[in-house]
Amino acid sequence: MVLASQGSSSGLQALIARVGRLSGDGQLRELIKERHAHSSPSDAGIWYLPEAWSEAVFGVAGREAVVVQDPSVATWLELRFGVTPQPLSLEPEWLNRNASGLPPAAAPVALD
Repeated sequence: MVLASQGSSSGLQALIARVGRLSGDGQLRELIKERHAHSSPSDAGIWYLPEAWSEAVFGVAGREAVVVQDPSVATWLELRFGVTPQPLSLEPEWLNRNASGLPPAAAPVALD
């Protein structure tokens, strides 16, 4: 993992929540897919960290995270999921290599 150099401001914000809170209903997955469709994944400015990476980066088990560059996206995610963004000093290149995947798909809903 590569932290941003001292004194540099990556402008990244992370929203960290228990596993499933961000990815459970599929909306985060759709947002990331849409942003990747309109630019390359490395330029989309949004990354998903599953539980294993979240634990390595933040030191807390049972959490997932989404990292964003755009403050307006961070605000929308905060309103949508009720999770407060926090500044993150991490190099975007590390995120591009390790966190460019999608959240898991939402579980199918049984129709009776």
